[in-house]
Amino acid sequence: MATSEVSLCNSALALLAANRITALGDDSQEESLICEDLFPEVRDQIIESNDWTFATERIQLGASASSPVFGFDYEATLPSEVLRVLGVWEDPDSDKRGKYKVEGSTIRTDFSPVYVKYIKQITDVTKISPMARKAIYLELAAQLCVPLTEDMKRQENLSKMATFALDEAAALDGIQGSQERVTSDAFIRVR
Repeated sequence: MATSEVSLCNSALALLAANRITALGDDSQEESLICEDLFPEVRDQIIESNDWTFATERIQLGASASSPVFGFDYEATLPSEVLRVLGVWEDPDSDKRGKYKVEGSTIRTDFSPVYVKYIKQITDVTKISPMARKAIYLELAAQLCVPLTEDMKRQENLSKMATFALDEAAALDGIQGSQERVTSDAFIRVR
């Protein structure tokens, strides 16, 4: 199984019968330059697309010196590694999620500190599950297909394979641990 950026790119290139690369950004190889451009974007898209256990982090953030002009009482700056916020809590020991809004690189809430659960950017591909790595190289192959082969039909087939691999990886990842209980009192309020 591919365990480096270059090996993931080579797995994608092999599906296209294209030349293998030895490094990203090698000016002497068109494949290397295209992979250097596409790989980080594809990797981040796949990671952002699901609530992966390998990419889930929890942090506590304090309010920043400035506060929102309206709508919320507090704001905090999110770390640059945040791809997607999954939820916030005022009390880390509670199941009740708090109201929030992500705007730019800040998160706005009505409480501070805020406990944030999020999907983080993973740049070390050895930290990504093998099934998610497979989805990455299949999606990369689909995106490399047209620039390298100009074969739209092959690109369509690779895209379907990538979607299937992503769904399979997400299903396997999703069965790790017990289900989170989401509580809502909307039904009670309506009654």
